[in-house]
Amino acid sequence: MAITVNGAFADFMKYSVNLDMKKTETARKSRDNLINNIYSFSGNSDFFEINKVRSLNFGSFSRHTKIRPLDDIDLMICISGSADRNYSSIA
Repeated sequence: MAITVNGAFADFMKYSVNLDMKKTETARKSRDNLINNIYSFSGNSDFFEINKVRSLNFGSFSRHTKIRPLDDIDLMICISGSADRNYSSIA
């Protein structure tokens, strides 16, 4: 328990605002693994071609402004529009 205002503020930041470093590292590894898995499908005959140049991480986690709880990580995977690919859905 904090006995000074500065100590109380530091505790508040540590336990209520700032993300846990271990959880942050795990989240980054999970995000990167997901992106690499999606990229590995790119160009397959039954999957879209990924535009890696336009795909990006965004949101508060990417800007290092995310506060607790760490419950989402925003990313955008862009697909390339290609005239030689046709996709259809059979309902």
